[in-house]
Amino acid sequence: MHDGFTAVNPSFSKTSMIPLLACGWLTLTGFGGWQLSAYSFTPGPQGVAPVLWPAAAVNAREPGAFTVVVALHPECPCSQATLEELDSIVAQSGGRLHPLVLLVELPGLPPAEDSALWQRARRIADVRLVKDRDGAEARRFGARTSGETRLYGPDGRLLFHGGITAARGHVGDNPGQAAIAGLLLHPGTTEPPRSSPVFGCALWDDPGVPKA
Repeated sequence: MHDGFTAVNPSFSKTSMIPLLACGWLTLTGFGGWQLSAYSFTPGPQGVAPVLWPAAAVNAREPGAFTVVVALHPECPCSQATLEELDSIVAQSGGRLHPLVLLVELPGLPPAEDSALWQRARRIADVRLVKDRDGAEARRFGARTSGETRLYGPDGRLLFHGGITAARGHVGDNPGQAAIAGLLLHPGTTEPPRSSPVFGCALWDDPGVPKA
């Protein structure tokens, strides 16, 4: 007597659940991977880069030489890749490119020189490494997102602005790196400033940029 209920084979039920569970796991994994990929390839907003080296800048450019300025948030994990790319660009420039790295110092954060980015930046040839109190100098260069880069020519004119990585934390060939390399090879260009997306965290409290 079954009292109106149909008997269910326990082994059949467990077996039939395995594909369903596997399908659910794959769906969740795929969704998580898609979200991570979308985040990695979502650029941050860029500020307005001065077309000439800012007269109010505390740090002077190298006279008669190319100067590249990079603004970084000391706790942005994405920016390790920016420094790797910067190191590669400087190493291949044959001494023609002088890097200025601004490590933004903000209230409530550890000293900039205690960060991993500071230690990595120190190993770049000919680097000028600056603790940028409250991001004052970075703001003069119009930076908003960690990793924003500006290349100025020997005449102090802006040649490039943007990022030098292909995605957040990604090291490898990218449009920013290629643009700077090309500009160093053709110093007399009269083209408008080139640009590329920048991938990084907000330099300060900016609702348009993910925080570090």
